[in-house]
Amino acid sequence: MKRTPIQADFAHVTTWVFDLDNTLYPPEVRLFDQIERRMTAYVMRSLGIPAEAADRLRADYWRLYGTTLAGLMHEHGLDPVPYLEDVHDISFDALRPDAGLMEAIARLPGRRIVYTNGSAPYAERVLAARGLTPAFDAIYGVEHADFRPKPDQAAFETVFARDGIDPAHGAMFEDDARNLAAPHRMGMRTILVGPEAQPAPHIDHHTDDLGAFLARLVLYGAAIRLMDRRQEASMESDANRRTPMSTFTGLDRLPWYYRIPLFGWIAKDVIHGSRDNILYFLVIVLTLLVLAMKTWGLVALGLTALATVPVIFTVLILITVGK
Repeated sequence: MKRTPIQADFAHVTTWVFDLDNTLYPPEVRLFDQIERRMTAYVMRSLGIPAEAADRLRADYWRLYGTTLAGLMHEHGLDPVPYLEDVHDISFDALRPDAGLMEAIARLPGRRIVYTNGSAPYAERVLAARGLTPAFDAIYGVEHADFRPKPDQAAFETVFARDGIDPAHGAMFEDDARNLAAPHRMGMRTILVGPEAQPAPHIDHHTDDLGAFLARLVLYGAAIRLMDRRQEASMESDANRRTPMSTFTGLDRLPWYYRIPLFGWIAKDVIHGSRDNILYFLVIVLTLLVLAMKTWGLVALGLTALATVPVIFTVLILITVGK
């Protein structure tokens, strides 16, 4: 089966890294709207500023630092732990399980992880609501990157080092195009997940349907593995068929008594289990013996017995010793 260009791009991938928000659930769920409102409220309380100024500051810090939290830590020395607990205390009722996405992710060959700029406990709740928890081997939040956010390359390096990821054999799925720049520099395949494509050198692929995109890769991989198994089985079958032939291709490889005319044929059939040939041979011998007795009388019977006794004893001895 010939690989398509997309499938060939992922043939080497052994680690699949997924962002969380608006990547593992559709943007129309608007789950992050709840988080943004709680961020604005937290900024208002922490800095003592009105709602409009707090909302503007939240958005400005997100653009400048990658996350509002990073800006608050850098500019105001904010403690990140209570902030993360507060802003992620939201309702998950809008999320629905996605069995198709779950199956597609679970069948990806290799290690599958979630890496989010949110907290790991928040990611766990989202995955549980989506029915995706069993598909993943690990979950990493911003706390695992020492609170440095994506798109900072140091954040990726910290998390990948924790998990033992080789970026050259990894793929990164993200809804934020700027968060794909560092993974691309590190050698990863990069996939932008979202309704609109954003052509850029650091974006290898785009999809507006993550489940369908992964399903194509999974189906291709399954087909290739099936073909490989069939080819291996065919080669093994061919080898098994060739083995008996190679055992008896030369007279120098045969036991010496196989070379004796008639007797060798009988011995080989007895040892290797071809009992039908023995039966046919005995019928022929008995027929010939009857004809000989009719022609020469008891003399024929005596001469036959005299010639057969040592042959029979020799065959019995060979069978007994297992040769």
